Amino acid sequence: MKAIDSSSDTTGQAKNIVAAGYQAVGVYLRSDRCSLAMITELQTAGLGVWSIYEKGYPTSDDYFSAAQGTIDGQAAATFAQSIGQPTGTQIYATVDYDPDDSDANGPTINGPISDYMRAFQNAITPVGYVASVYASGRACRILLANGLAKTGWLTQSTGFAEYNEFKPKAGIVQLPQINKSWDGDDIPDPSVVGLWAAQPAAAGPVSDKDCIEQLVNIASSVGQLDSAQSVAAQKLLNYDGEVYPSDGCAITLSVLLQDAGIDVPDTYTAIELGQELRDDRNWQVIPLGQQQAGDVGSTCGSTPNHGFDHIYLVLQKINDDEMLIADNQSSQPHFRYVSGQGKTPTRFFLRAT
Repeated sequence: MKAIDSSSDTTGQAKNIVAAGYQAVGVYLRSDRCSLAMITELQTAGLGVWSIYEKGYPTSDDYFSAAQGTIDGQAAATFAQSIGQPTGTQIYATVDYDPDDSDANGPTINGPISDYMRAFQNAITPVGYVASVYASGRACRILLANGLAKTGWLTQSTGFAEYNEFKPKAGIVQLPQINKSWDGDDIPDPSVVGLWAAQPAAAGPVSDKDCIEQLVNIASSVGQLDSAQSVAAQKLLNYDGEVYPSDGCAITLSVLLQDAGIDVPDTYTAIELGQELRDDRNWQVIPLGQQQAGDVGSTCGSTPNHGFDHIYLVLQKINDDEMLIADNQSSQPHFRYVSGQGKTPTRFFLRAT
């Protein structure tokens, strides 16, 4: 089967993809590359779908650990549910380099990468998804043999270890790049991949409250936060030419909420995002001192006040005044005080209900 995987949102392109002779599309489970509307368009055009999770930088040994596998698996499952990916289908985790596994360099694939895949698998299995992997031939072979991936998707890098040896066994073989957004793929046996298309979620949309644990996990991860900030910076630049992090608090929190499965629109002012959560999504106003992890703090009054308005996510309450938070002002979680202590004091908190 002739297929593509797309690192960009394909909305508006489904008919062109079909006209070019492709029968399936691999989509990335992240808000800047995929949406339910996009999947529905692909389905309507008669295209099969499979899903990939890649957020952060799975391009070196340092990325992989059991903790990161849990974070990524939870994020992948939450987003997959939000776009109606059917249970029983596969989510491909990404090992986007050529890891070694020799005795001299330590068992990378049988070590941290296997730890990551086991945790990823444990995170997505309870909600009905199946773990597979995009990787080199050697990594695919070992992970499949260890029961940590159902199917191997072979990277297009022909120089990676065991490329030729694994190719006949691959469920998907990635081909050379077609353009800046699309890579070609060959799927020898579609039944192995288990292609799917969007279906309405049987239980309806996930509530905002159900997404809060995942929101905190995403924003607590330096890699995940950095990725969200990079997306926010590009959106902010496209919106009004502003250079991040200036005026970037609302769009940063918007992206974090979207990544956790909370379907807020891209919002560029703190006062508007607070109104969206409170008035349109029924988040509850929480008094100062009663905040907890997952609450959103706001310094906004009843009218916009540029330079003083700010909105942020609480990651941990230290005491009634001190918190660990995530926002646009640091590339990693950092401390902030409700009372301000050099910054604008917080006026109220919002909590998903």
